[in-house]
Amino acid sequence: MAEATLFAALPVSNKGKNKPKKFNVDPQWFYQKYAVDLVPTYQLADEIGCVNEHVNFLARRFGIPIRPRQPKAKTVVRVEFDLSRAAWLYEVMRVSCNDIGEQLGVSGCTVRKRLRRAGFNIRHHNDTKRGAKAKNRIELDAKKVIKLYLKKYESSQSVGVKFGVTRFVIDRILKENGVPTKPMSEARNQWGEKSPNWRTDLTEQDRAKRRDMYQQAEWRAKVYARDNYTCQKCGNDDGGNLNAHHIDPHCRNREAAWDVENGITLCAPCHRAFHSRYGLKRCTRADLAEYLAEAGPAPQSG
Repeated sequence: MAEATLFAALPVSNKGKNKPKKFNVDPQWFYQKYAVDLVPTYQLADEIGCVNEHVNFLARRFGIPIRPRQPKAKTVVRVEFDLSRAAWLYEVMRVSCNDIGEQLGVSGCTVRKRLRRAGFNIRHHNDTKRGAKAKNRIELDAKKVIKLYLKKYESSQSVGVKFGVTRFVIDRILKENGVPTKPMSEARNQWGEKSPNWRTDLTEQDRAKRRDMYQQAEWRAKVYARDNYTCQKCGNDDGGNLNAHHIDPHCRNREAAWDVENGITLCAPCHRAFHSRYGLKRCTRADLAEYLAEAGPAPQSG
């Protein structure tokens, strides 16, 4: 009778009274199935002909408390773990935990956990394969490599070039045979064609230009130091804007190109103003003397 009293007390609404009902469900029947018999939701949905979500909607509509969702049962399959075999494979045969798990029908994590729980020291995952030779390992005659390396001015890089390998292969062979590494000063004193960095694609003219770069830097520093890092035209000594000017152009007198007496310090504006007036290749010592003797404001740097 409690059920009848419960449903008699339900409020009656006239809202939507003329609308056809999609599902004709008896509240007492639904209460018996849902709250007493605890029929699963999907079975009730099949009997009513609706979706699972509509079953809970009907329960709320009839004032029935919603049942808590039941957790799904987990199927656990227990596998007998042979600890002695796992320990023998791991300690003696040096097999990895993943490979042991494949043999015993468990995961590698389970093998690792059971071994640790049994008191075994778990090694790093790389220790199983550490010490094994690489498949692409390059083998050379160690005696020939050491004999060539011990020669004067030979480095691991130059020896590697002669054997057609990288310097890391030579370093590995030297380390395996206990040969100490040379100091850098003994391995990098080769010059010219004997140097491992010798470029065969450069012509003599290219090499002359590359040598000029180093000679020009040295010549420029000597000219600056002699003139006390000061422009000889306007006296600018701010620094950072100085040029070393060739009194006799480099293209006309290559013999005196790196002679300190053939250079003079000018600031960038003065140097630019001189060449704009007298040109780049036709200027002479007389032109420079005339330019320095002129009085007037210093050229603007803009």
